[in-house]
Amino acid sequence: MKKVAKSNENQLISPKEAADMIQVGYSTVQRWIDAGKVPAHKTLGGHRRIMKKDLIHFAESKNMPIYGEPEIKETASVLIVDDDYNMLDIISEFIKSSFADTTVLTADNAFKAGILVEKNKPNLIFLDILMPGVSGVEFCQMVKSNASTKDIEIVGITAARNEKLQNEFKEAGASEILLKPIRRKMIESVIDQMFLKKQLQ
Repeated sequence: MKKVAKSNENQLISPKEAADMIQVGYSTVQRWIDAGKVPAHKTLGGHRRIMKKDLIHFAESKNMPIYGEPEIKETASVLIVDDDYNMLDIISEFIKSSFADTTVLTADNAFKAGILVEKNKPNLIFLDILMPGVSGVEFCQMVKSNASTKDIEIVGITAARNEKLQNEFKEAGASEILLKPIRRKMIESVIDQMFLKKQLQ
């Protein structure tokens, strides 16, 4: 366990950087802030910031190890692909309300999604399995067959209880499949387990 320097205890850090320091899930830090356990300030842009000394005090009070200085990372991004505009709005709102520092991109078809993937290289894609034109399975195969995008996590979303289709989607490289109706906890769990812990810690 690394010792945290005392000289910059007044430094403001993001919840993601705080999660990195004590190696917990990002949403866990958010819940501590919401519960008032860890004091936080809001920037003019509405993003939460924690004074490092407050995080250190909280961690020490809970006998939690501190793993050193937070590693500054690039802003995380999530792409949502669905031809249902209502679903795009719902998932976008879930992510923005729970993970304020994450960039959310949306596309209502595979063509637009392909452009966004190539341009932005999102860390995670929520992908509707059943879309007109290029199917979710085909799109997943394209992403995973490209050397520059093959490491992007892909999570399927569908209302179809079709085991054969779900198996094909996973064989194409998807990490997980969520069944509609999509709930906030489902999105939070996926981002915590498959994205934030892997990419942002």
